[in-house]
Amino acid sequence: MPCQPAITTVSLGKSQTYTIQEKLHACAKHNIHAIELFYDDLEALARSSSSPSTTLCADPHSQPPKEALLNAATQIHTLATTLDIKILSLQPLRFAEGLTNRTEQAHILTDVLPLWVSLAQALHTDTILIASNFLPPDPHTGKPRITGDITTITGDLRALAQAAAPTKLAYEALAWSPHIHTWEAAYDVVQRVNEPNLGLAVDAFNIAAVIYPSPDIPSSPSSIAAANSALKQSLARLVADVDPARLFVVQMADAERLLAPLDEQHPFYEAAQPARMSWSRNARLFLGEAHRGGFLPVVEVVKAVVLGLGWEGWLSFEVFSRFLLGPGDVPGENAERAARSWEWVVGEVWGEKTGAAWC
Repeated sequence: MPCQPAITTVSLGKSQTYTIQEKLHACAKHNIHAIELFYDDLEALARSSSSPSTTLCADPHSQPPKEALLNAATQIHTLATTLDIKILSLQPLRFAEGLTNRTEQAHILTDVLPLWVSLAQALHTDTILIASNFLPPDPHTGKPRITGDITTITGDLRALAQAAAPTKLAYEALAWSPHIHTWEAAYDVVQRVNEPNLGLAVDAFNIAAVIYPSPDIPSSPSSIAAANSALKQSLARLVADVDPARLFVVQMADAERLLAPLDEQHPFYEAAQPARMSWSRNARLFLGEAHRGGFLPVVEVVKAVVLGLGWEGWLSFEVFSRFLLGPGDVPGENAERAARSWEWVVGEVWGEKTGAAWC
């Protein structure tokens, strides 16, 4: 069984409460030997390591100096190496393509991306994950700040890929992105760009979440049955169409079945957020946690990728939750949950009942 478990560092607690050192030690304790590093954790360490004068003069919401960020990246790599933990990627690079403000798009290309590439090099990782753009309209004018024009999106990602090379860019479709919200749309962009270092990031939650009924409307047995059928068809297309060489990252998470629609009365509701985004940020779960309300058939996505496409790389847990700020030992508890979840995944994907092939 070549696949092994990894975890995104945000799944081990928010950076406002828990340090990257705590998270790495929790991984090591529970035999998780690979991480996807959330930029927030890197930035938090850079802030804590900055000189007093720099810290006092800086806006707490501004980006730390490049030198502090690079120093933090080196510290993280050193500790990860000591603990026998591989850093798979730096993520997520957000709002990076399709901006209607072309000056801002140029800033991403000439300023933001080079910094991220330098940080990836300091971390000794070869991959940066780019999430599909979901920037909302301008709050003052209501005008869109991103475009769905495929030529623009493709051109932006081609420029980013060429500038980042040989660092790999893994493009992930978010279920709440207004334009690129399916793996099919993301893979279409990857194919159009046709650069060897731009590939697909498959997230099992996002693949399922965009197919199943939106959490702000009540579901029914018939709508769930239709979603089950649509997911099966989507996964058949994934196995048939995706070139395994263009698959760079595989992530997995389940989510709670909400007891009430995620409308204005729901505690997860935020007017500025799409319902699927609020669901994702508050209620993801590790696989195999039906006792916590997990219900999405995301293990079928894992089976399709592993048994259908022949993926032999890391399988990374990415679990956002309303509980990530604490209290308690969130890094330790969630690393332990990830380890238990991995045992469940192994049984489901490679167990006797699975058979030798995906179909």
